[in-house]
Amino acid sequence: MIDREQHHNDRRTYDYELLATPYNYCSTIGAHPQNVGSASALQATTGLVQVEQAIYFVLKTGEEANDRGITLTRWDFSRLP
Repeated sequence: MIDREQHHNDRRTYDYELLATPYNYCSTIGAHPQNVGSASALQATTGLVQVEQAIYFVLKTGEEANDRGITLTRWDFSRLP
């Protein structure tokens, strides 16, 4: 359900980009040891919110797949409550 290669005509949003954005943002604000503490409080909070939303999106996507009977080949959501 989350594809790296998506096309404008497939009626799907660019979910891969949605998940890559928090990773890329957080990588620039202190993910590397030499940058720890370099982010402002606002940047750190923004990064945290983005990551929380990405996790929520992945969990909801897995829930939707289970509800629709779709077997995901890369994610195992069978352990979710």
